[in-house]
Formats: sequence, structure tokens, C-alpha cells
Amino acid sequence: MISAGSTVSFRISLAVMAKAPVAGRVKTRLTPPLSADQAARFQQACLLDALQRHPRDVAQRTLWLDGDDAAITGRAAAQGWTVARQGAGDLGERMRRACEAGLRGADAVLVLGTDSPSAPAVAIDALTAAIPAHDVVLAPAEDGGYWAVAVRPWALRVFDGIPWGSRDVLAASLDRAAREGLRVAVGPVWYDVDTIADLERLALESPASYMPSGADGVGHAARIARELLAEAGRAGVGHSGS
Repeated sequence: MISAGSTVSFRISLAVMAKAPVAGRVKTRLTPPLSADQAARFQQACLLDALQRHPRDVAQRTLWLDGDDAAITGRAAAQGWTVARQGAGDLGERMRRACEAGLRGADAVLVLGTDSPSAPAVAIDALTAAIPAHDVVLAPAEDGGYWAVAVRPWALRVFDGIPWGSRDVLAASLDRAAREGLRVAVGPVWYDVDTIADLERLALESPASYMPSGADGVGHAARIARELLAEAGRAGVGHSGS
């Protein structure tokens, strides 16, 4: 269970791990029925939403990109994000690298991806509230992985020896944390948007349920999901909410 700890003088940095929206390299399980260009458009929406969805008062915000996209880089920089390249290695190595950078000048790092664009703000707030009292906070995804993780400086070995890309990621991470003697909190469960069924599920949601007040509406993954499903001849799945 998550319990909040004291946040007095406790600094949290944020790392968002994302693939650049390059056609043919992202969201390939959505193709078909989507085209590679449409899948990239959806990835772009998820990424743009991620730039606007983050805890308040984080010490720093870094977008870690896999690949290059000048438009995304420019937009992120304009919104106060530092942009860095993920570099080589498996997901664990890349997340560890991002955490090591984020821990310079912070007490903990919260790592978010872009595969769960509609995870509620209250869920992200619950994760940040749990960090001070724990060494690792994991937010499970329905597919057996996790959609967010937070770590303290001495907990980076939680990324070692994990079968990335499998349904055993969460279980293996919990086992690794237990073997390291780490205090673990398990956060709210949410779903990744990987398949067309996931996209149809997202299309039923309203951006108002997960986007912060005042968001500029450029991304809004749920709205884009509805548009793409209609373009692919699967209209009627979502609703017409904003």
C-alpha cells in the first residue's frame, strides 16, 4: 500500500522516457489497421501530452528521447524541459542512466513513459507522495510491466537482470527489490496502449479526465485515438467528447 512520507526539503526530478515519433519505429502493434504514419501521429500525441502531465514542484524535468525529432525537441525546450538522448543498451540500462543524471541534485527520480497516456493525475500524485517513505515505487501496468517507477539513489539495482519486454517485468522487479532489501510501494494499476483494442479503450476516455486544467490541447491522445480509428474505418468506438 502507498503511504505518504514527509516532503519537507525533499527534491524529486522527473524523467520521461519516449521514442521519437518516427513512422515505422513506433507503435508497430497498431499497424495494421493503422498505417505507420498514423501510428507515429499517435505516438506524437502521447509524447506531447506527457510534456504537460507532471507533478508540481519537481526539481528538474528531462525528456529522454530514443531517436531524433526537431519539432518535439523544440517544443520541449520551450516548455522548460531538458532534452537528452537515451543512448544504447536495454531499457534497464537506459532508465538507470536517466536516473543517475536525475539524481544529481535530487533525492529521488520519478520515471514515466508515454505508453499510458490516460493514467490519471491523481495516480501520478500518489506515486510522488509515496517516494519519500520508500526506496522504490512501482506502478503496475495491466500487461505485467509497469507504467511508472520512482527510485532513490541507492535503489538503482532494481533495474538489473529484468526480462524487459516480457509479462514478468513487474514480478522480476519486485523480486529484485526484495533481494536488495529495498522498501517498496506499489502504486495504482493502469494500462498501456499497445494494441488496437487498447486504442479503442483509450478512445472512450475524455482528455479532461487525465489532462491538467489549462493544457494546450495539441496532443490529447484520446482525441487523436478517436480520429485515427475513424480514419481506419473503425468509427463509432469512441465518443465525441473534447
